[in-house]
Amino acid sequence: MKNNIKIIFDVNIWVSAFISPNMEKRVQAIILQDEVEIIICSELLEELKQTLQRYKFKKYLSSERILLAIELVEQSSTVINLKSVVELCRDHKDDYLLALAKDAQADFLLTGDKDLLVLNPFEKTQIIKLSEYLEQGMV
Repeated sequence: MKNNIKIIFDVNIWVSAFISPNMEKRVQAIILQDEVEIIICSELLEELKQTLQRYKFKKYLSSERILLAIELVEQSSTVINLKSVVELCRDHKDDYLLALAKDAQADFLLTGDKDLLVLNPFEKTQIIKLSEYLEQGMV
C-alpha cells in the first residue's frame, strides 16, 4: 500500500483559502486527493482561530463562517500532539510548525512565510509555496 503524502498548511494558507475563492479551490483540490493526509496540531488550530478573529478579516468572514472553517480544518485533518521542541526559525512563534513537520514526518509544509521558506528543506520536509507544490503536478 502506498504511503500518504503528509502536508501541513501554514495558517496563512488556511486564511487565504477562507477569504479567496481561487485559493479555496487550490487548497480544496489538494485536500480531496485520496493519497493526501493533512496534518495539524492544537497550536496550529489556536493560531488559526486567533488569526481569523482579527478585525481585518471581519469583512470577509462572519462568526458562523469562522466556526465552520475551523470545523472543516479539524474534520479534514489528522491531529498530531507535539513532542519535539525545535528552535530554528527566525520568527520563533513558527517553531511549532517545524516541530509538527518533524513529529508527523511531513512531506511538505506549504507556506508563504519567508521565515519558513528559507529553511527548506527541514529534515525530510520540503518547505515550499503552495504554487510550487501545484507546479510539481502533485494535484
